[in-house]
Amino acid sequence: MASEQQAPRAGGSAAAGRERHFLPRKSGISWVLAVLLGLLTLFLALGTLALWAKPNPGEGPGPRVLLLLLVLACAAGAWYAVRRATSRKPLLTLGQHGITSSKLREPVPWSRLEDVELVQVMGSAYLDLKLRNEPGKQPRRGMWGKNAAVRRINLSMLKPDDQFAAYAAIHARLAPLREAAGLGAAPSVKQAQEVRAFEQQLDVLTPTPWALYLVMALNVGVWVLNVFNGISPMKPTPQELFAWGANSAAAVTIDGQYWRLLTATFLHAGVLHLALNMFGLWEAGRQICRWFGNGQFLLVYLGSALAGSALSLHFSSQQSVSVGASGAVFGVLGALLAAVWKHRERIPAATSKQLMTSQGIFVAYALLQGFTKPGIDNAAHVGGLLAGAAITLLLAQQMGQVASAGGRLLRQGLALGITGAAVLVLVLSTPASAVNHRAIFESQDKLKRLLPRVESSERALVKDAQSLKAGTLNAQEFIVKIRDTHLPAYRSTNAELASLTLPEGLPMRGMLEDIKVVHRLTEETLVLELRKLDFLQIVGNREFEPSSLEYQTMQVLNQQLGETSAKLKLARQKLEASVAELKKPGRSP
Repeated sequence: MASEQQAPRAGGSAAAGRERHFLPRKSGISWVLAVLLGLLTLFLALGTLALWAKPNPGEGPGPRVLLLLLVLACAAGAWYAVRRATSRKPLLTLGQHGITSSKLREPVPWSRLEDVELVQVMGSAYLDLKLRNEPGKQPRRGMWGKNAAVRRINLSMLKPDDQFAAYAAIHARLAPLREAAGLGAAPSVKQAQEVRAFEQQLDVLTPTPWALYLVMALNVGVWVLNVFNGISPMKPTPQELFAWGANSAAAVTIDGQYWRLLTATFLHAGVLHLALNMFGLWEAGRQICRWFGNGQFLLVYLGSALAGSALSLHFSSQQSVSVGASGAVFGVLGALLAAVWKHRERIPAATSKQLMTSQGIFVAYALLQGFTKPGIDNAAHVGGLLAGAAITLLLAQQMGQVASAGGRLLRQGLALGITGAAVLVLVLSTPASAVNHRAIFESQDKLKRLLPRVESSERALVKDAQSLKAGTLNAQEFIVKIRDTHLPAYRSTNAELASLTLPEGLPMRGMLEDIKVVHRLTEETLVLELRKLDFLQIVGNREFEPSSLEYQTMQVLNQQLGETSAKLKLARQKLEASVAELKKPGRSP
């Protein structure tokens, strides 16, 4: 809100006049943001307490500390939103001698002011005050090459109307000074008027970008559900993500789980992954919602998400499970860049330049990261980007474009049909995947269920062997235990272990192979022990002549038993090393 009060006039000064105060708006959005951030802080705090009370096995303190920092950041955001909603201190004051603001270190005199620009960046508005060079001095450059003769004031706490009113009021006082100096009108005036008229038109066409809020809420909501179901907020395992609907070439083409193409786009590999995607979506999504309407935004978003997932089936999803909204985000970014190019005659030059620069650089940087760093599903990025641009070129833009309802429906149907056909072709042409994630994760689950039985069989055998040595169990009883209990248990477990296979490169694979060897050698040892004990039961425990058949048979049995026992000892040492390696922090099965 802007308020005015009378100020003394300085005779003949064009800058003299009423002192104007621009107050922060009483923002309902700030209160909504404060409540949402407060609730998010509460949810995250509960999740943090649960994680501190019962940390995930093998997980270090890093994720808990980062989650705690996130709680503090959300709490600080909620506090800032409340402060913003209740503040009544003037943000900007236009006085007799110059401009003062809580965002400036010192007032800017009217005599030093050259021009003023109203800048829109990532949904925020700024006033750039350009100062005249002092006589006899060269223009100064600040850190990182920034122009030190520019003072920036953040106007985000003002209403959009007050932002433009402040800009217009400054130019109203600046214009006489420029005329007196023979400089004419400031070049930014016409540019700002065009941008303002463009923004007002968009506000009328789409007052609320609810579709953007909806998809962002769905992405955050799914992540919150993941956390409350025990999934790590920072680094969920591939198996957990697969269970929730991650993308996998084998699962889609072999198991026919086509729904994964969409569900994977609402899952994220941790809170940082989610935050980056939502940050990238915000500005481009807001613009597409306003330019094309909420319904067409959803068409772009979902079409790009499916196209990105479908192309990923040929690349990343062949080997790894793939998750994230980045395909849809790149689709929205591609849609924005295509819309700026296609409708450049209707868009102010300043807006086009700002969007093409900021969003174009973001897309180029993200794609470069995807091509140079492992673990990034760049196929989904490229697929989404191309799909979003193609869909946008077919759709009818709302502003400055007359289109009948039938014409709009025809364009939308055409965009939907082409996107659907492209997704279908990509799915049907997916090559056979060498990695069956479902089979792998089922094997991992089966192995985890078998491990307690393996340990139980081991403990029972050791206990009976100790009892035999201590004399509390005689030889005949030990033979019965081996024949009726231990040997059947090991044979049953070995049969199940033999059916389990894990691919190369999976840390758990080494442990599985070592368990198989230990269990097989243990079974062989038990068979030899049983033969020896049975043989002794038959011939009796007495001395034999070296030339006798009994002596030679006992020698062979002892030799076989010794060799097998030595192999078993080495196999156990290797298994212990595999288990220790798997338990190291940061290792995932």
